[in-house]
Amino acid sequence: MIPVLAVVNPAAGGDTGALMRALEKLDAIALRSIETTATSTEARVVEQVLAYRPDVVVAVGGDGTAGQVAAALRMLDELTGQAPALLIAPGGTGNSSFRGLWGHRPWEEVVTIALRPEPPWRAIDLARLEEFEVPVLLGCAAGLLPATLLAATEIEGHGRDLLLRATVAAAASYRPFPGRVIVDGEILVEDRIVVADIGGMRHRGGDFRLLPHSILDDGLLDVCVATAVVDLPELFRVAFTGAIDDLPGVHYGRGRRIRLERTDGEPLLIEHDGELMPGTHTGYGLHILPRALRVLTPECDGP
Repeated sequence: MIPVLAVVNPAAGGDTGALMRALEKLDAIALRSIETTATSTEARVVEQVLAYRPDVVVAVGGDGTAGQVAAALRMLDELTGQAPALLIAPGGTGNSSFRGLWGHRPWEEVVTIALRPEPPWRAIDLARLEEFEVPVLLGCAAGLLPATLLAATEIEGHGRDLLLRATVAAAASYRPFPGRVIVDGEILVEDRIVVADIGGMRHRGGDFRLLPHSILDDGLLDVCVATAVVDLPELFRVAFTGAIDDLPGVHYGRGRRIRLERTDGEPLLIEHDGELMPGTHTGYGLHILPRALRVLTPECDGP
């Protein structure tokens, strides 16, 4: 039987119970589960992996949980030279990390593909957020995306409905910030910024394709910047189609190191992997960690 460790965030915005029941039905795995909180995930994953030696760790939560489990596995790989593969479950509000790997496949189908002998896997890129010295799985963003996370704390609800209502609420009062984005030492854009998204996965907020050209293992970070001239309703519309970089006022780039800065000296609010970070710096740098994490994926080749 395949030893599997499930890391469950009971506070996640999705139905983690249903996801766990699908795992419990599988005869081919020996399942152990732990519950975590945002402040304890990485330490508990490292501790449990060293004790249990699973072949696969399942992150049962949202993008934040997936990012924290990925960080723990990256830490283990750096310390010991090996780490289990990661399987991401769609247990949160946006589930963009799951979407980036598995598309719209039902979870019941995903587990039958992923949790079997010699499952399909892929080594994908991560980024490192330099000021906090943490790995980044999904991406890092400034502007409207962290503003949406703040708005969501004031709105009742869960899942995609909460995310959409929080986006609308944040957009209604959002003011662009004066900023600059630098890609491999060259200025990509210096303007009033509405959204700046940096990462390796194509989706944010569920189905918004803010990084439509991103490839999971090409050794490059993608960045998409929407400036104040962008029409927000049109931005949301084209983000669903993946044609966002054709929109006037949108700048797109790719590189090994990307820096995002405020140019007015004020602290810059950012999020990474769906989690708000302390606004302690006026700018942040990210660099690529090529093929730094093994993830379970569909058998077909993906982006």
